[in-house]
Amino acid sequence: MNTTVPMVAATVTLLPELPRGRRIAEKMYRPHIVIGPTTQRKAIVGPKGVEEPYLGVCFWEGPEWLRPGVSNEVTLALMYYDEAPDAYAPVVPGATFTLREGGTIIGYGEVKHRT
Repeated sequence: MNTTVPMVAATVTLLPELPRGRRIAEKMYRPHIVIGPTTQRKAIVGPKGVEEPYLGVCFWEGPEWLRPGVSNEVTLALMYYDEAPDAYAPVVPGATFTLREGGTIIGYGEVKHRT
């Protein structure tokens, strides 16, 4: 069994219209990413619910706070890689994504490299 969680370096920007930033210190911020265009602003919902592959991540390194409208270099841990490695296959350098809190898109980013 693999016990190493892969990490990715990424650039992340919170949407400028957010009323507040997000604290990512202490490795407690654990949103999802969805691989796709950074311009997407609504989740794709069909008759059976959300129709996009949500990938759980943990903000591992970066600034203490992410501020709306500001790009930041961060390191993301691919949280559920051990259970679903194929789901994380699209998380490769150059891939773009939206950052999600539930069904709400709160930001976007790009994968720089994967370890």
